[in-house]
Amino acid sequence: MPVWTIDGEVTAVELRNRKGKYVVLKSLQLRGNDGTTHDLKTICAAGEVAEALTPGSRGRFYISKALDQTGVHAVRLEGGKSAQVWHNNMELMGMITLGAGVIMTAIVLSGYRGLAMFGVLGLPLGAIMLFYMRKARLEGLKQFEEDASPIVAMS
Repeated sequence: MPVWTIDGEVTAVELRNRKGKYVVLKSLQLRGNDGTTHDLKTICAAGEVAEALTPGSRGRFYISKALDQTGVHAVRLEGGKSAQVWHNNMELMGMITLGAGVIMTAIVLSGYRGLAMFGVLGLPLGAIMLFYMRKARLEGLKQFEEDASPIVAMS
Protein backbone atom coordinates (compact mmCIF):
# COMPACT_ATOMS: atom_id res chain seq x y z
CA MET A 1 0.00 0.00 0.00
CA PRO A 2 1.40 3.39 -0.85
CA VAL A 3 2.34 5.59 2.08
CA TRP A 4 4.13 8.90 1.75
CA THR A 5 4.86 12.13 3.57
CA ILE A 6 4.51 15.77 2.66
CA ASP A 7 6.49 18.40 4.57
CA GLY A 8 4.67 21.69 4.34
CA GLU A 9 1.66 23.75 5.33
CA VAL A 10 -2.08 23.23 5.11
CA THR A 11 -3.43 26.01 2.90
CA ALA A 12 -7.08 24.98 2.44
CA VAL A 13 -9.51 22.45 3.90
CA GLU A 14 -13.03 21.76 2.65
CA LEU A 15 -15.13 19.56 4.93
CA ARG A 16 -17.58 17.12 3.37
CA ASN A 17 -18.77 15.10 6.38
CA ARG A 18 -18.06 14.53 10.06
CA LYS A 19 -19.32 11.49 11.95
CA GLY A 20 -17.97 10.71 15.40
CA LYS A 21 -14.19 10.90 15.31
CA TYR A 22 -14.07 10.41 11.53
CA VAL A 23 -13.89 13.28 9.05
CA VAL A 24 -14.18 13.14 5.26
CA LEU A 25 -12.69 16.15 3.52
CA LYS A 26 -13.86 17.14 0.05
CA SER A 27 -10.39 18.56 -0.52
CA LEU A 28 -7.17 19.20 1.35
CA GLN A 29 -4.55 21.49 -0.11
CA LEU A 30 -0.98 21.36 1.13
CA ARG A 31 1.87 23.61 0.03
CA GLY A 32 5.09 21.64 0.22
CA ASN A 33 8.22 23.21 1.62
CA ASP A 34 9.71 22.93 -1.87
CA GLY A 35 6.92 25.19 -3.20
CA THR A 36 4.80 22.49 -4.84
CA THR A 37 1.05 22.40 -4.25
CA HIS A 38 -0.62 19.10 -3.40
CA ASP A 39 -4.39 18.94 -3.98
CA LEU A 40 -5.84 15.86 -2.31
CA LYS A 41 -9.47 15.08 -3.11
CA THR A 42 -11.88 13.03 -0.94
CA ILE A 43 -9.50 12.39 1.92
CA CYS A 44 -10.21 10.92 5.35
CA ALA A 45 -8.82 11.73 8.79
CA ALA A 46 -9.74 10.97 12.39
CA GLY A 47 -9.33 12.23 15.94
CA GLU A 48 -6.36 14.45 16.73
CA VAL A 49 -5.08 14.17 13.16
CA ALA A 50 -8.32 15.65 11.81
CA GLU A 51 -8.13 18.45 14.39
CA ALA A 52 -4.59 19.30 13.25
CA LEU A 53 -5.66 19.74 9.61
CA THR A 54 -6.44 23.44 9.79
CA PRO A 55 -5.17 26.16 7.45
CA GLY A 56 -1.80 27.38 8.66
CA SER A 57 -0.74 24.10 10.29
CA ARG A 58 2.88 23.38 9.38
CA GLY A 59 4.78 20.16 9.69
CA ARG A 60 4.93 16.65 8.25
CA PHE A 61 1.74 14.98 7.05
CA TYR A 62 1.64 11.19 6.66
CA ILE A 63 -0.68 10.02 3.90
CA SER A 64 -1.78 6.54 2.86
CA LYS A 65 -3.93 5.00 0.17
CA ALA A 66 -5.58 1.58 0.38
CA LEU A 67 -8.32 0.16 -1.82
CA ASP A 68 -8.89 3.63 -3.32
CA GLN A 69 -9.35 5.28 0.08
CA THR A 70 -6.86 8.06 0.78
CA GLY A 71 -6.31 9.42 4.25
CA VAL A 72 -3.99 11.36 6.53
CA HIS A 73 -3.05 8.89 9.25
CA ALA A 74 -0.52 10.95 11.20
CA VAL A 75 0.97 14.43 11.64
CA ARG A 76 4.08 15.89 13.21
CA LEU A 77 3.63 19.62 13.58
CA GLU A 78 6.46 22.11 13.83
CA GLY A 79 5.52 23.00 17.40
CA GLY A 80 6.37 19.45 18.50
CA LYS A 81 2.82 18.09 18.59
CA SER A 82 2.36 14.74 16.90
CA ALA A 83 -0.61 12.42 16.51
CA GLN A 84 -1.29 9.10 14.83
CA VAL A 85 -4.89 7.90 14.38
CA TRP A 86 -5.99 5.55 11.61
CA HIS A 87 -8.56 7.27 9.41
CA ASN A 88 -11.20 4.57 8.86
CA ASN A 89 -12.80 1.45 10.29
CA MET A 90 -12.68 -0.64 7.09
CA GLU A 91 -10.60 -3.31 8.84
CA LEU A 92 -13.48 -3.88 11.27
CA MET A 93 -15.92 -4.03 8.36
CA GLY A 94 -13.71 -6.66 6.72
CA MET A 95 -13.81 -8.74 9.92
CA ILE A 96 -17.61 -8.46 10.09
CA THR A 97 -17.97 -9.43 6.41
CA LEU A 98 -15.61 -12.37 6.84
CA GLY A 99 -17.45 -13.54 9.97
CA ALA A 100 -20.82 -13.27 8.22
CA GLY A 101 -19.43 -15.25 5.29
CA VAL A 102 -18.22 -18.01 7.62
CA ILE A 103 -21.59 -18.21 9.36
CA MET A 104 -23.53 -18.25 6.09
CA THR A 105 -21.23 -20.88 4.61
CA ALA A 106 -21.73 -23.05 7.71
CA ILE A 107 -25.50 -22.70 7.32
CA VAL A 108 -25.27 -23.69 3.64
CA LEU A 109 -23.04 -26.68 4.44
CA SER A 110 -25.57 -27.84 7.02
CA GLY A 111 -28.16 -28.23 4.27
CA TYR A 112 -29.93 -24.89 3.79
CA ARG A 113 -29.48 -23.63 0.21
CA GLY A 114 -31.06 -20.14 0.41
CA LEU A 115 -27.88 -18.26 1.43
CA ALA A 116 -25.32 -19.93 -0.82
CA MET A 117 -24.36 -16.84 -2.83
CA PHE A 118 -23.90 -14.63 0.25
CA GLY A 119 -21.58 -17.14 1.89
CA VAL A 120 -19.57 -17.56 -1.28
CA LEU A 121 -19.19 -13.77 -1.67
CA GLY A 122 -18.70 -12.92 2.01
CA LEU A 123 -15.68 -15.13 2.57
CA PRO A 124 -13.39 -13.82 -0.19
CA LEU A 125 -14.58 -10.20 -0.01
CA GLY A 126 -14.16 -10.06 3.75
CA ALA A 127 -10.76 -11.74 3.60
CA ILE A 128 -9.49 -9.41 0.86
CA MET A 129 -10.78 -6.28 2.60
CA LEU A 130 -9.36 -7.37 5.97
CA PHE A 131 -5.97 -8.25 4.46
CA TYR A 132 -5.48 -5.00 2.52
CA MET A 133 -6.84 -2.63 5.16
CA ARG A 134 -4.81 -4.26 7.94
CA LYS A 135 -1.69 -4.17 5.78
CA ALA A 136 -2.25 -0.47 5.02
CA ARG A 137 -2.80 0.39 8.70
CA LEU A 138 0.34 -1.46 9.79
CA GLU A 139 2.45 0.14 7.04
CA GLY A 140 1.20 3.58 8.06
CA LEU A 141 1.98 2.90 11.72
CA LYS A 142 5.45 1.61 10.85
CA GLN A 143 6.11 4.65 8.64
CA PHE A 144 5.18 7.03 11.46
CA GLU A 145 7.11 5.18 14.18
CA GLU A 146 10.29 4.79 12.15
CA ASP A 147 10.38 8.35 10.84
CA ALA A 148 12.74 10.39 12.95
CA SER A 149 14.06 12.62 10.18
CA PRO A 150 13.79 16.36 10.82
CA ILE A 151 11.09 18.36 9.06
CA VAL A 152 12.61 20.23 6.14
CA ALA A 153 11.97 23.96 6.62
CA MET A 154 10.45 26.14 3.90
CA SER A 155 13.02 27.82 1.74
